Amino acid sequence: MRLYKYLAPERTSILRDGLIRFSQPQAFNDPFELKPHLATIADRARLEENLEANLQQLIIEEYAKQPAHIRAKVPFAIYQQLAISKREEILRSMEAMVKYATPQLEKVMHESFEKHVGILSLTENPHNILMWAHYANSHQGYVIEFDSNHRFFDQRKSENDELRHLRKVAYSSTRPSLSLHQLNGFSDFLVKSTEWSYEQEWRIIHALAEADKKIEAKPHNIHLFRVPFEAIRSVIIGSRATSETSTEIEALVASNPELRHVSLYRMEIHEIRFELVMRQ
Repeated sequence: MRLYKYLAPERTSILRDGLIRFSQPQAFNDPFELKPHLATIADRARLEENLEANLQQLIIEEYAKQPAHIRAKVPFAIYQQLAISKREEILRSMEAMVKYATPQLEKVMHESFEKHVGILSLTENPHNILMWAHYANSHQGYVIEFDSNHRFFDQRKSENDELRHLRKVAYSSTRPSLSLHQLNGFSDFLVKSTEWSYEQEWRIIHALAEADKKIEAKPHNIHLFRVPFEAIRSVIIGSRATSETSTEIEALVASNPELRHVSLYRMEIHEIRFELVMRQ
C-alpha cells in the first residue's frame, strides 16, 4: 500500500536529514483528537460484581479492626449480617464515587495523551485538492510517498502493542463513548468525525519520549523521528510551488545517494476538470 504525507515548503529538511515530526494531539486542527468520551469508570453491574467478590473479605478486615470489647459483645455473624444489610447503601456510595471520579479521570487521560504521545498522519490520496490547500500551503508545498510495507511502519514491541504501527482511522457521525472497564485496545481513540473522512487517514502513534530529536518551540515542542530514506518512494511537488522550492527539492533528491531510487513528480491542474494531474 502506498501512503502519502502532505508537507509545507519549509519542511524540505525531511529530505535532507531524514527526520519527520510526530505531532501532539493539541497541535492538530481537530480538538477531538484522541478524546473519546469517558462515560463511566464502571457501570452498576460491574460495581455489584466487585462488591460481591470482595464483600466477605472487607467484612472480615473491618471486624478485625473493631476494639476487643466491641467484638466481645457483637459476634462476627451479627456484624456480618449488619454489613450485608447495608449492601445497597454501599453500592450507592460506590456509584457516587464513580460519578465524581469519572470526569476527573477523563481529564487526566486526555492531558496524558497530549503530553506523552505524537501522531504521524498519512493519507491514501495524493490528489486531494483540499489537503493540498490545508497541509501543503495552498499547493506550494510537496507530498512524500512512502512504502507502508517498510519496517518503519511497524515497530511494535509486542503483539499487544497499540503504538508504533500503522492504524487506519475510522469515521463516525457519533463520538465514541466508552466505559473504562470495557475498554479493549485503542480502536475508540482512532475514531474521527465523518467531516474529516475526505482525508482517508492512516496514522502511527509514538511515545514522544522515544523521539530521535526534540526542538524546544512554542506553542508545542517539536519531536522528530528518523525515517529511513529507503522508505520513501517518490516526491510530488505542488502545482503552485515556487521555482526555489522545486529547485531545492530536486537538488536534495539528486545529491543524496540514499534517494536515487526516488521518483520526482509535479502536480498540474487539469485542463478542463477540477482535478490534479501528476506528471513525472
